[in-house]
Amino acid sequence: MFIGTEEGKVQKVVRYAGGDTVIIEEIRIFQTPEPIKVLRLSAGQLYAGSESGVVQIPVRDCGWYGSCLDCILARDPYCAWQTTSATCSSVSNSPTDSRNMYQSLIHVDASMCPRSVPVEPVPFPFIVGSSIHLPCQPASNLAQVSWHFARQPLQLRDRYRMLGQDLLIARAVPSDAGRSLEEVKGRLYTRTETAYILEATKTLLVLQICMVVLCVVLSAVVLWSVRNHFRRRVKVHPTGPGQNNNNNRRTRPGCVPGCNVNNSHTIITIEAMAEHQPERVAVALLSMILGSLMLWNVSRDQLSHRVFRMEEGLLEHTSPSNSSSDVVIDMGDI
Repeated sequence: MFIGTEEGKVQKVVRYAGGDTVIIEEIRIFQTPEPIKVLRLSAGQLYAGSESGVVQIPVRDCGWYGSCLDCILARDPYCAWQTTSATCSSVSNSPTDSRNMYQSLIHVDASMCPRSVPVEPVPFPFIVGSSIHLPCQPASNLAQVSWHFARQPLQLRDRYRMLGQDLLIARAVPSDAGRSLEEVKGRLYTRTETAYILEATKTLLVLQICMVVLCVVLSAVVLWSVRNHFRRRVKVHPTGPGQNNNNNRRTRPGCVPGCNVNNSHTIITIEAMAEHQPERVAVALLSMILGSLMLWNVSRDQLSHRVFRMEEGLLEHTSPSNSSSDVVIDMGDI
């Protein structure tokens, strides 16, 4: 039978003759949760309707099960394991084709399946202080997923959360580096679906070292500039009543021929101003680089924190709730 729920999901349910009822598959067909009002079967296709539209769904998707174990454990009456092609295929009505197909719906005997190949761990580099998202896609949406770290079950609290079947780690620390396993528990079988090797990268450490070096260089340039400013003697021209006024007319800006300078004053030339220009440019460039690194570091931490909060909110928003009025299509017992 097919059941449409209030959350916009379609469940494929099988009721066996012995009274055992199993949910084979659960599919979310709408982006936003909305009740499914109508379910119709036609020519091997299922049509699910809501107030916003209609979606066409195939009643069988045997290609989703990539291994013999997945195909047998699914207990999907539409699918069977094809021994000649080593694929999960649709059940054929032809007696000739059915000889090479294996299916175990009631007793769930997967002993004839070959042993699964061990999962190769996937390297997963991360930056200390950022959030880690480890994806997981089990063959069955109804499988029970558990994560392990260093061969121990991972406690889902504090910085560790699950988004669907995926694992989220907030504000990663160096101790998070290691091997993480995702185990899928079926009805009678448990296996490792995905393995990750978390590796803390040295990118953040290099940036921190660069920031320290830039701070030291910037401080040294500023001190050197201040020291040279006090040590450098600026050319000064003292004048007084007893000196020649012609010199005053040549050195003092704004003095025209015939003017008399009787007051004692000091004239500072601007020849040294050009000498400070490279120092100012260097200080400005170092300040811009240092400020950019600090701004990037702060924004990265806040962005990682916001992403983790958004994913937590999405997890709470998509948590399953009890449906009150489901739409059911019953196709009989098997």
